[in-house]
Amino acid sequence: MDMPLPDAAILARKGRIVARLRAVLPADAVIEDEAEVRVYECDALSAYRCPPMVAVLPRTTAEVSAVLRICWEEGVPVVPRGSGTSLAGGALPTADCVILGVARMNGVLETDYDNRFIRVQSGRTNLSVTGAVEPACLCDCRQYRDEFGRGALPEIRGDDEQPSGCHAGADGRHGAGDRRTVV
Repeated sequence: MDMPLPDAAILARKGRIVARLRAVLPADAVIEDEAEVRVYECDALSAYRCPPMVAVLPRTTAEVSAVLRICWEEGVPVVPRGSGTSLAGGALPTADCVILGVARMNGVLETDYDNRFIRVQSGRTNLSVTGAVEPACLCDCRQYRDEFGRGALPEIRGDDEQPSGCHAGADGRHGAGDRRTVV
């Protein structure tokens, strides 16, 4: 498979686009160095590789909104990315795109123990969701086991192969969680 040819007009505006992104994000949230963006050239489907033009790592919804506004105004494609564990190629960049990494958006927004519900930011890993609720369990969660010997909250854990890598955002976008994950 050949990756799409980059838009030369977008690449010609890279300096301006990066400057605009730097104006709305902290200094450590914009990655443009050629060697550093190579980390984002593929997800777990590593047969296809293409470094993005730039990667951004926002921490807040307001930062995401600012990035998306700039990219829309500049006509730049955006590729959302969690931890890069997808085997479906869902986070494959193009040479003229901005990777929007959500890994720093990992907060717990709401927990409702009575209804067994937790609302998290899209960068929160499945295993860390379980870790966030286990200490407050009203019972000894370790006494309840499923058929695989896992604890009482298996529906929010990742699968056996990637127990901590899958982000909540990928669960909803790509069905990346296991059969017990409800998004």
